[in-house]
Amino acid sequence: MKEKLIAMTSKQKLIAGGVIAIALVLLVYFLIFTGFSMADVDKAFAKGDNAKAVEMLNKMVERGDTAAFTRIYDWYSKHNDKSGISRVLRVAAQKEMPKAMNLLGQLMWKQDSDSAKYWLKKAAETEIQQYIFEYADYCRVTKDRSEFFKWMEKAAKGKDKEIAGNAYTHIGMAYTLNDNDDEKAIPYLEKGGKLGNSDAQLYLASIYHDTKKDDEKFIYWATQAMNNPKSSKENKNDALRYIANNYIEKKQFKDLEQLVEKGIAKGIPHAQFIKGVFYLTGNEELGIKEDDDQARQWFLKAANEGHDMAAYNLAMMSYEDNNIDESYKYMEMAAKNGNKKAEEMLQELKIVYPSELTNKAYTSGFGSGSGTYYFESGGKVTYIGQHDYGKWGVTMRWSYNKAAQCYFVSEVLALDGTSYSAYDFLGERIYIERDGGRLKISGISGMSGLFRRSE
Repeated sequence: MKEKLIAMTSKQKLIAGGVIAIALVLLVYFLIFTGFSMADVDKAFAKGDNAKAVEMLNKMVERGDTAAFTRIYDWYSKHNDKSGISRVLRVAAQKEMPKAMNLLGQLMWKQDSDSAKYWLKKAAETEIQQYIFEYADYCRVTKDRSEFFKWMEKAAKGKDKEIAGNAYTHIGMAYTLNDNDDEKAIPYLEKGGKLGNSDAQLYLASIYHDTKKDDEKFIYWATQAMNNPKSSKENKNDALRYIANNYIEKKQFKDLEQLVEKGIAKGIPHAQFIKGVFYLTGNEELGIKEDDDQARQWFLKAANEGHDMAAYNLAMMSYEDNNIDESYKYMEMAAKNGNKKAEEMLQELKIVYPSELTNKAYTSGFGSGSGTYYFESGGKVTYIGQHDYGKWGVTMRWSYNKAAQCYFVSEVLALDGTSYSAYDFLGERIYIERDGGRLKISGISGMSGLFRRSE
């Protein structure tokens, strides 16, 4: 061997020397450009040299550093750098970092279904329970039934109880909602419910109440959902409502009262709403007398927590008290929270002005019969008057706000059966027209040019 080395030609020596030189250059390059640590990144950020810190993190990701990936991904997310996020996810995913593969799959979900499935499945194959569940959920959404059940069953057998409970619940929901097969659904939902999943508990309550007609199990699972510390506010609210409706149907008011008090202690809006109803209507069996002030207090608590019927009741109570400003406010609140009655009422309350008129007016008229009109000016809502459709046409008395004073208008005179006008003692005029079976204000003149008649 020594003889062969000694006998090496000058050409061979030159080649060997070149190889060594290249290796040294690569070593130096690595040490200079990639031989840094997270401490170097921290120093760069501390000096305010974000560009250098980001460059180092990206190079660390390229060599497979998972900690660097997490940090640069968080940095890009914080600065809403979508191109940076996309780039680093692809690099890290190619390095088979589980979190990157999962996130890239999530990112591609709406862009490229095939790519999304590929990366989500790659993440699931790392045997991480959360990623197994997320791939199974993707299969649920994309209606890949066989893959869904296969991977969701696998997620259900993992060590994390919360993920397992969620997986069992999804399987049970698939059977009851998609297949209408409660018998297959119940065992999975019960496993999910026992692991603390409040959705499973609510579904079980619904099945035992509507299908199985088993009050004992219905009350048990609904109570579990109501008392579950992990339940959302919506689930607690729904659970209490299910139980309350059951007690109301059977006129078990003592049980209902106890339920309401427990719900109030937990801050559940529907319990506050029922308490308001107790005071609004009174209840002899419970010894509760009608008390509008108490009713308002409880409705307000529930309305402020998003309870639509509580807001609707407040709106109607305010309307009966002729407090139109509050009535309109609560009606809007009820509609915003999904109350269909309130949405319809708001349409009835509004009078459509011509586009050049900026102040608001609205009515409680319901399309026919009688109604009450209101006018809003300068942030103040003023009662205008009432109309009644009768044998001899329409009669009204009006008032409107001008310089913080109210002026009353004389009776409206019928002109041609479709248009009406009114004069006050100052000579100012309100123009009113029939619109789809009800009246609207089309203009007001004489108010210092504030309004002009709609031509």
